[in-house]
Amino acid sequence: MRQARGAHTPAPSPGPFHCVACQTYVTGTRSGHCPRCGWIPPAAPAVADAPPVMRALPIALAIVAAIAALLLVASR
Repeated sequence: MRQARGAHTPAPSPGPFHCVACQTYVTGTRSGHCPRCGWIPPAAPAVADAPPVMRALPIALAIVAAIAALLLVASR
């Protein structure tokens, strides 16, 4: 089935806003940033925080300590 021809409706942009860095009105990108300098207005959607990273060293030390405690108890 062929797609009907006609006007393409792009995804809506955040709309025009006054960029504090450029000192002019601009139409934001899809993510809400200034297309000239990349400034993020306060009304732009927040960027997701990075997920917490578990460090391997504390887990490895806990495993080594548990094995050492088991060996100490087993040797008595």
